[in-house]
Amino acid sequence: MAGAVVHRTFSIERTYPAPPARVFAAFAKRETKRRWFAEGPGFEVDEFTLDFRVGGFERSRFRSLDSAAAPPTRNDMLYLDIVSDERIVFAYSLARGEVHRSGHLFR
Repeated sequence: MAGAVVHRTFSIERTYPAPPARVFAAFAKRETKRRWFAEGPGFEVDEFTLDFRVGGFERSRFRSLDSAAAPPTRNDMLYLDIVSDERIVFAYSLARGEVHRSGHLFR
């Protein structure tokens, strides 16, 4: 049986040296989001889909090339609220292999 679920609340505020429209586009455009979120040295992307709209899903599957034995990572997101150039609200679940690692609601 799994252990007890612990709930916490925290806030993160970030300021980017770019106009809001550019930051928003980094989330909204599939190619851009894949490049900064799923790709990178030492990783192989097995799947990346993005349906950037309220009620839409984002799914990514990737794995480390450094360790053939490492299980693949799965990230599943649901977009709950989107206001262009202002805010993106989403919930996500992150797992490595069959082990759920984290889940969050971002507003």
